[in-house]
Amino acid sequence: MRKILFETHHLYYLPNFIPIIETLKARGGYDIYISMPRYMHERELKLFYSACSLMSLKIIKAGTEENRIGKIKSTKFDVIIVGNVGQLAKIVSDSTIAVMVYHGIGLKQSYYNDIDQRIDIRAVESEARYNRLRYQGHQNLVLTGYTKLDPLFLSNRNEQNNVKEIIGIKNDLPTALYAPTF
Repeated sequence: MRKILFETHHLYYLPNFIPIIETLKARGGYDIYISMPRYMHERELKLFYSACSLMSLKIIKAGTEENRIGKIKSTKFDVIIVGNVGQLAKIVSDSTIAVMVYHGIGLKQSYYNDIDQRIDIRAVESEARYNRLRYQGHQNLVLTGYTKLDPLFLSNRNEQNNVKEIIGIKNDLPTALYAPTF
């Protein structure tokens, strides 16, 4: 069983990770953990812990950030998935595969400058960002789609209609969902 950690630097990364977590759970064979840095605001941590408990995720937490990092290192994860390079160097061992899942739509310059050589795979949400990063010379890219929205675009027409009904759309016109995370 492969051990996977989702390192969530802020609560707003969690919606990006949930579809990935659900897919891995459905496939089986993964021991899934999640963690957030201890220095985050106490209210954000409580919301994070509550959401993760509802999803029955194994949460790595500790009284101090140093102890939390120690727990992560001692667990020896096969894969660590992040949405931000943050303190990646502190938690990833040489044998761990580090994956960065882009969480935005690539409009800010920082989305192209937050490069860390320790990232093994970068999951890119759009062809435009993928092409731009390739143009910059990056090779460790995989075009995956936008994890928060992709579950809405189902291949089965009946499932699409069910989704439209759930969110209150009463026509058969093409639909765009605008859901900012700020």
